[in-house]
Amino acid sequence: MARLTAEALARVSAVPGPHFARGGCTAFVFVRCAPAARRRPAGQVARLREAVTVELVAPPRADLMLDELAPDPTAVHRFVNEDLASLPDALAVECVFGTSLYAEGSR
Repeated sequence: MARLTAEALARVSAVPGPHFARGGCTAFVFVRCAPAARRRPAGQVARLREAVTVELVAPPRADLMLDELAPDPTAVHRFVNEDLASLPDALAVECVFGTSLYAEGSR
């Protein structure tokens, strides 16, 4: 396992259980960063538990794309408008709510 991880040949991911789809909120959040400063905010965001994924993407729309899981819309709002907007290198934050979650058919 150590070799697979070290050489990036395998990845481990986690997904919310079926109970989350009935009561939680999911959002896709796009963050535009200061030029040449996306790794620092990516590291800061990765430590926040609401951001379940942090991806570096190609500009111009965004530099970071996050998947956020939260218990309710108020928590999404707080995460976007307080936690993310206060990052020093964040120039703009855009949030798109997911209205439904779908699981692979054999589950």
